[in-house]
Amino acid sequence: MKKGLTVMLCMLFVVVSAPYSSAETINNAVPLALQDNTDANVGAVDFLAAQADLYERKIAGGPAAQTLLKITVKSTPNLPGAMIFEADVDNSTGTGGSFGQLGAPVTPCPCKETPGLDIALTIYHRTQGATSGSAFCGGCVDSGSASCTVERKGGEWYAVTAISGQPLKALGFLRGYSDPTPGVISGGTVQTSYTFPWQSIIAYANAFLAGQAGRFNNDKAIVFADARWQMGIYYDANYGADKDDITTSTGPGPLDVAFDVCDWVPDGDGNTAAMSTATPLTYCEGNFDQDSDVDGGDAALFKENFGRSGFKNPCPDANQYY
Repeated sequence: MKKGLTVMLCMLFVVVSAPYSSAETINNAVPLALQDNTDANVGAVDFLAAQADLYERKIAGGPAAQTLLKITVKSTPNLPGAMIFEADVDNSTGTGGSFGQLGAPVTPCPCKETPGLDIALTIYHRTQGATSGSAFCGGCVDSGSASCTVERKGGEWYAVTAISGQPLKALGFLRGYSDPTPGVISGGTVQTSYTFPWQSIIAYANAFLAGQAGRFNNDKAIVFADARWQMGIYYDANYGADKDDITTSTGPGPLDVAFDVCDWVPDGDGNTAAMSTATPLTYCEGNFDQDSDVDGGDAALFKENFGRSGFKNPCPDANQYY
């Protein structure tokens, strides 16, 4: 019953497969650009800080440059079960949706209303059940009327466009998987980062919206650093009852649901944050074993592969942007 409403707030989409993104989890990392010091969280998880970095990666002799988006979140006492990152890609309130996910009139929201949001990424830290509002292909049936709905795995993400309308079975116009997946990690203050193929996300969104009113200005959108963003984090303290971190049923009707939203950044109606330009510290290229340092363990992995070349054991081209 809550499937329709959960993602109603998000929008229309079609399916296209995507390269998976990468994820890394770091405790006690460096300060992030956007700090949330209000202690105004409405759920069990408190948003402490966030940052969105754009980084153009170009491999010498490899494919063309690709603009990547690295989203970093910091929260306590654990990571959220899910988070929704919304972007105004052309920095215009005249395109996109009228209020965003956080502005939907679903308890405890509307939390903040932000016009002009064009694209939303929903990212899951833990599995969402087959009966949840985030279920993959929710409401689908086969030729025998049997349900085709399946659970959404932790680590999955999908992108939707923010043009108003009912979404199509929570599929997204582009989707992927973050590997490794951090899960809902506890331990006081926890920070995690994800990298997404932002240039591809913009391109597929632009193609999907062809001919639709409210479509974002692609010429401005591909000046990637002009984009603005906001983000909400979601966590169901009673997750075991429904395996749904986005909504909880509050009654028998299809509209009887509440959001499991806990916190958001930045605060205030219409307030969005600027994309940051990545620095040499944004991506730790020498962190081969994916912990929080570059040390002897990374050197050992480097030595294992040292000497590979086009003449002997050449390195594969796959996934070199991540």
